Amino acid sequence: MFKKPSLSFPFYTTKRTGLTFWQTWAIRIGAILSAFLLAGILCTIISPGSFGKFFAGMFVGNFSTSSYIFNLLCCICTYLLLSIAVAPAFKMKFWNIGGEGQAMVGAIVTAVMLLLLPRSIPNTVVILLALVTAIAAGIVWALIPTIFKIKFNTNETLFTLMMNYIATALAGFAIAKCSKSGSQTFPLISNDRTIIQIGSVKYLPFIIAAVLLTVVIYIYLTKTKHGFELSVLGDSRNTARYTGININKVILRTMIISGAIAGLVGFLLVCGQKQTLTENLVGGKGFTAVLIAWLGHFNPAEIALYSALVGFFDQGTTYVAGQVKVSTSHFSGLIIGLFILIVVSSEFFVRYQIHVRHKEDKVNKDKKIAKAKKEAK
Repeated sequence: MFKKPSLSFPFYTTKRTGLTFWQTWAIRIGAILSAFLLAGILCTIISPGSFGKFFAGMFVGNFSTSSYIFNLLCCICTYLLLSIAVAPAFKMKFWNIGGEGQAMVGAIVTAVMLLLLPRSIPNTVVILLALVTAIAAGIVWALIPTIFKIKFNTNETLFTLMMNYIATALAGFAIAKCSKSGSQTFPLISNDRTIIQIGSVKYLPFIIAAVLLTVVIYIYLTKTKHGFELSVLGDSRNTARYTGININKVILRTMIISGAIAGLVGFLLVCGQKQTLTENLVGGKGFTAVLIAWLGHFNPAEIALYSALVGFFDQGTTYVAGQVKVSTSHFSGLIIGLFILIVVSSEFFVRYQIHVRHKEDKVNKDKKIAKAKKEAK
């Protein structure tokens, strides 16, 4: 007679209790450093002998010139603004994956207005009109799936995701209509229709907007009644309903905020940095922002930290890719994906502790099972 094989694993987990703030961040910082080291190893595998070039290039590509520094700040601010745009919705468990599309429609209306409005209108007026319409476009794009969710209980994740692709298609349509015959590229917008700049670097608006909105959203989420309502709604809709919170009103209000910030990002990308419109203008940063918001636990302060790290990897790997002669977009995406995967995995060790199952543990378990069976008879 065969003995029934044991299904006991040599390891088991228990939920961590009493982990201090510093211990928690020691685990996370260890994960960040591990990601940095593994990225260098991966670069060496792709291009043998490039281990040292990777680490040197990461810092050279981010900090060696003022232009690189402003590029880095702009990249960080893009991630940060898109992340804090979706964070309030995520906090109430409304899964708005549409930050990419909401930023794109803001960029579309900005580019079209800056290009087509008559030169007789003062540039300041044109820029203000573009700002207002970009924010309005982002709000409208965010409200469409919100209204369907409220009225017909549609899946907001799929709805907002699909609207990203519609926004990209609209960008292609706008480019085709505004481009010169045969070029299929959006015309470069005149320099005098861009906003505040430092020398030849047009990134100051991004930095100002990111800092101010991060502070405002932090206060909004942690110090106001509206932020408390988001927390209650995220914990339990039934509790929110019993306490008298108007759930539909909170969802609408929050999505207006998300759409407005995302639309502002589109405005800043066109009017403050790129001076043109392309189908990949946002460049997938809206999707990465979803992961950054989750990693930051929907806390703007933590989101700012992870945005800085992802921006550092994004720009640094772009420079390194040119040095080691590999595809820029694929290499950058691979390293950022590796970084996010390792940092996400570290959250498991923040929440749980792994133990080795000793022989006596198995004996005690078998005794308990045998005793339970005996009592059952």
